[in-house]
Amino acid sequence: MALPKISYPTFDVHLTSLNRKVKFRPFLVKEEKLLLMAKEAEDLTSLLDTVKQIINNCCLDEKVDIENLPLFDLEMIFIHLRLRSVGETLELSYKCENVVESERCGNSMVFEVDLNTVEVVVPEEHTNKVMISDEIGMMLKYPSISISTSIASRVDTLENILDLIYEHLDYVFDDSSKYEAGSITKEEFYDFLGSLSLDQLEGFKAFFSTLPYVQTAKQVTCSKCSFNHTIVVKGIDDFFG
Repeated sequence: MALPKISYPTFDVHLTSLNRKVKFRPFLVKEEKLLLMAKEAEDLTSLLDTVKQIINNCCLDEKVDIENLPLFDLEMIFIHLRLRSVGETLELSYKCENVVESERCGNSMVFEVDLNTVEVVVPEEHTNKVMISDEIGMMLKYPSISISTSIASRVDTLENILDLIYEHLDYVFDDSSKYEAGSITKEEFYDFLGSLSLDQLEGFKAFFSTLPYVQTAKQVTCSKCSFNHTIVVKGIDDFFG
């Protein structure tokens, strides 16, 4: 006789990049085991790969391509999964760096973060619509999790920046037409980018340097030196690394 099937509660998470809600189930024992193994590896790449696998297991919307979701959406999904599966608070530790009489305090402070307070922060100056002139502009796609971790090291040279723009092009538009990325050859696009001024290139740099991120903050007073800290917890490595 087959064992009965266990039903699970579901919940919605609003994804900033898609601007819509997506349905998920909590993670189960098998996903918890995957996460523990990734944390023991103490490697950010392994942790991110495991998070992506867990999210893919728990996503109930087949239309969502987890592989190409931006890092900030994946982080927010995972925080909601942790909140619904384990609990609303997460225990973290922080070392007090306050200087007392020329020496660092060094006290280890343990505190709890309320996961309900975590939010996606979109910098005020951020936009994925980059205008080249009054009539011509580009819409850019957000970097996937596999690319996000290397963005900082790829905006150091002009060649790398041009490659990033090409990889994240959604479409080019003007007053009368829309040119989808799939219809533009790499050679055509690089010729087009070559006609930009250095000032026009700044809008693309700004897109990659102001990407949204997940964050919360906690006020914690050191029990040793009484210094009042505002501890900012940002990104999946801070939360679960």
